[in-house]
Amino acid sequence: MAKEIVLNPETEGVVEALRETKAKLKRDFGVIKIGVFGKLPKSEVINNQDLNILVELNNSRFDLWRRLKNFLEDLLERPVNLITKGSAMSANMDITNKKVRKLVAFA
Repeated sequence: MAKEIVLNPETEGVVEALRETKAKLKRDFGVIKIGVFGKLPKSEVINNQDLNILVELNNSRFDLWRRLKNFLEDLLERPVNLITKGSAMSANMDITNKKVRKLVAFA
């Protein structure tokens, strides 16, 4: 059984905000899967730190990506590094890999 990521309250708030808007994210931006990764899921939060968000989209158009990034920054009230599945895979970060998935808190 996969080990569950333990989230601190701030991280849980980010993941919950993503969960609450999941229908809108899917409808307006074509989000298939979205999650937070990097220092935030490991509970090493530094105030005003950028959020690292991994997203799988059903359409890789740049204008949708840009609108999604802006929407997330407004929603979460902080800068967002929005990494798509395609760009993550090109950087050898395969989100289907079990080791990588353990580092991502999916909404």
